[in-house]
Amino acid sequence: MPSSKTRPHSTVSLLHLMLVLSIISVLSCAAILRWFGRAEITLDNAVSLLAEDLQHVQGRVVFENIELQVVFYEDGGGYEILNANGQSIPGPLGTPSYLRRYDADAVFAGVKIGSLDLGGVRRIRYTPSGPIPPSGTIHVAFGSEQRSLALVDESGRMAVAPNN
Repeated sequence: MPSSKTRPHSTVSLLHLMLVLSIISVLSCAAILRWFGRAEITLDNAVSLLAEDLQHVQGRVVFENIELQVVFYEDGGGYEILNANGQSIPGPLGTPSYLRRYDADAVFAGVKIGSLDLGGVRRIRYTPSGPIPPSGTIHVAFGSEQRSLALVDESGRMAVAPNN
């Protein structure tokens, strides 16, 4: 004779699944915010991006035999790449302008160009014969931490150093 005992079914309802996914989402958001809130991560990435942009501009100037300039905003909120006439140029990935605004990019929120030691100007002109000024330092800050990107000489070499 068959057993009349019934076992409860083990099922996952849609409500349980949504609850688990909600918890995972909240934890992921908190982890991402903590990761990008770390000064060493955010600041190092901002300085690396600045160095990459300057190298890209140098390469483009030599390859296209044109003059470009990197203009740093007075408020320290970023920089833009312009042609010799002061007009925006397209960005490296087909974006309409080559503009970096730290306050508009959530990843770099809180990053500022602290100060510029570029001979009293707020721009670097890149010509086929080399950068003007040929050397200088760009200080980038995030919270109480700071990094310096030094333009070594007219060769276009750069060096990154933490500031104490």
